[in-house]
Amino acid sequence: MKKTILWIICIIVGLIVIYNINAASEPPVSILFRSSMVGLGKVMVITNTSDKPLYEVAVKANNHKLHEEVNRVVAVTLEPSRSIDVGWMEINWMFQPGENFRISARGYPGSFIGTVPK
Repeated sequence: MKKTILWIICIIVGLIVIYNINAASEPPVSILFRSSMVGLGKVMVITNTSDKPLYEVAVKANNHKLHEEVNRVVAVTLEPSRSIDVGWMEINWMFQPGENFRISARGYPGSFIGTVPK
């Protein structure tokens, strides 16, 4: 009986640990898009929504129609509650509606995944 209870406790603790790892797997960011001031695609605005800095924030974007891809570190450090603009001027990429993108940061095993809105 004691072994069964111990196994149940171990399983519950394991599930809690796995849930917490998955909950924090993507970087804590919010993403908005605005029109480019130079008229070249859209500009991605990345905001760090946490109370800790994010390191080596990278953007990966795919344009499947043109068979093109970009993958660049856009901020060595992104301070809490701070935002950065990412577009043609910063990474030589014109974000287009329907493109897929990923935002990653050091220390987060997953990526924030999204699609550029129309």
